[in-house]
Amino acid sequence: MFEFERDHYIQQHIDKLGKKPNIIGMHWNNDDELIAGLIKAVETNTPYDERLLLDEDLFSSILISLNHLT
Repeated sequence: MFEFERDHYIQQHIDKLGKKPNIIGMHWNNDDELIAGLIKAVETNTPYDERLLLDEDLFSSILISLNHLT
């Protein structure tokens, strides 16, 4: 039994696709959206990767922010 429902779908992703989904926290406050994305990934045999959901400018600004932390 999983503590959170999303963990069940994360495990399904790992079992079917052989790797963990790339979750960066885009849906930290909405498990329903995360779960829907994980289900779609498993059904379409396409790894879940939230980075691909970012637009180019937002992705660049996140990388810049992360570089300032190091």
